[in-house]
Amino acid sequence: LITTTVAIAIATTTTIKLIPTTITTVTTRMTTTMITNDNNNDNNRNNDNKVYAHIKKLY
Repeated sequence: LITTTVAIAIATTTTIKLIPTTITTVTTRMTTTMITNDNNNDNNRNNDNKVYAHIKKLY
């Protein structure tokens, strides 16, 4: 019983210690994804404008 209690205590402590790292990792990934999406949106908009300008020249 003591061994089990100690094992649970160690596991719990380890998990609690990992929480800040996990939060940081998730936040960083979310931020990176948001920035990537913003850049992709900008690129798509620029490409659309180029295509539109090209089509306007044709007609």
